[in-house]
Amino acid sequence: MVDRDRINGARAEYRRALGSRLKSARLSRDLSLRQVADRVGVSAPTVLDWERGSAVPVDALILLRAVLRCGRLQELIRAREFLKEVR
Repeated sequence: MVDRDRINGARAEYRRALGSRLKSARLSRDLSLRQVADRVGVSAPTVLDWERGSAVPVDALILLRAVLRCGRLQELIRAREFLKEVR
């Protein structure tokens, strides 16, 4: 039997960790939420949601990786795939 609470906790932890990495990368490059949002093609509140741990679509991960130059793309996609698998 699958422990749903444990799975949900793992998913939330992954999202928070990814969000933290995105925020750190943005700040280290001295970019505002608006600047990142404009480059990715979303709103600033959407980027803020991602930094706070909301799910990030794969196409957005690819653009974020290009804009922020953070982490290996494959690593970011693996994290997202993990989140999809444990739904």
